[in-house]
Amino acid sequence: MPNYLYRAIAPDTSIETGKLRAESEFALERTLTLRGLTLIEARSIFALPTFARSNWRRFSDSDLLELTYLLMLVNSSGVPLLGGMKDVLAGQRKGRLIAAFEALSNGLSSGLSLSDVMRSRPEIFPEYYSQIINAGEASGTLDKSLDYLMVYLEWQIEFKKSILAFFRYPIVILLMMGALSAILLTVVFPSLGGVLNSLKVEMPLPTVIIFSLADFVRSNIIAIVLFFVFSAFAARFALSTTAGRFFFDRWILELPLVGDLIKKINLSRYFKTLATLMAAGLNVQKAFAIAAEVVNNVLLKKRLMHVTHAVTAGEEVSAAFRETQLVSPLVISMVVIAEKTGNLDGALARASEIFDKEVPETIKRVFAVVEPLSIVMLGCMLLVILLSIFLPMYSVVGNIHVR
Repeated sequence: MPNYLYRAIAPDTSIETGKLRAESEFALERTLTLRGLTLIEARSIFALPTFARSNWRRFSDSDLLELTYLLMLVNSSGVPLLGGMKDVLAGQRKGRLIAAFEALSNGLSSGLSLSDVMRSRPEIFPEYYSQIINAGEASGTLDKSLDYLMVYLEWQIEFKKSILAFFRYPIVILLMMGALSAILLTVVFPSLGGVLNSLKVEMPLPTVIIFSLADFVRSNIIAIVLFFVFSAFAARFALSTTAGRFFFDRWILELPLVGDLIKKINLSRYFKTLATLMAAGLNVQKAFAIAAEVVNNVLLKKRLMHVTHAVTAGEEVSAAFRETQLVSPLVISMVVIAEKTGNLDGALARASEIFDKEVPETIKRVFAVVEPLSIVMLGCMLLVILLSIFLPMYSVVGNIHVR
């Protein structure tokens, strides 16, 4: 999905510039319209994907949480915001936080509001962050907005940690299998093959296949490494294109169990973001538009953007969710009741809690399949290794016995 540099007119007739990812210029204009902006000019930015060090040192959720906590201290201290930020800069040592507070301080010094400065630095402050701050500034409840952001960021960090913790086991197993295979094929089997060839033993078929594979890997190791490096760059480039990302996201959703897990992880983030934005005071149109942007899967995002368009057109939220065929009947029933009682943000928060519970349960179901499958794969690898080594050894011992 390409990036676009854009210039747009805000509701107060000021000119706003920024950078945004969108499937096309039409999709960009539609997204900006939902945010109350009128597109003037857009320019696509094309850049080859790289593994530069800066990509690994981006502004993380933990950094943003620490920054939000410091902003809360400044806001609750009673001192002017600009003066408090300068005090924070004087005692701060972390480079990324210094850069963020310098940007905020310089922006406030030039007469911009806090949310305007944040909108001008999207690489630091996500869209939902600046919009919640803007709602707090407009309503005079900046302290509550920062509280909402603290709770949301803490949830997001813990949510990511729990997902990574569940996936750590299969990743370690796969890495161990890969490392073991590389050592056997490049070191162990070639050496053993030389010994068996010197004994002039007729080797069984499994041994011939394994040793032939080991000879091929050892003879073409540079080409194989270059192939994997090229494949990694090619895959990264393909995922940066609209068609490639669409194909991958559709394929991963069709996988058994894994597709369901990906869907629930994205829906959990969507409903949590939506509930936070609604509770912070954003209007329904902006809240639904921004919440859809946190969804990583292109197909799911497209369906949830349909909810945004339907709600903007005056359709009931429950009916829009039902049309996506993504949300369970229980959540839809909760939203129907909330629309009648006027407690939509509370229903969305409870929906987020439901998905938070469903994600670990789905991961456990995935592991119920992955764990025995990984054990079977390890067992098969061990069986092949044993057969390829001990069958020729048995033949050698048999020949000695006959003599």
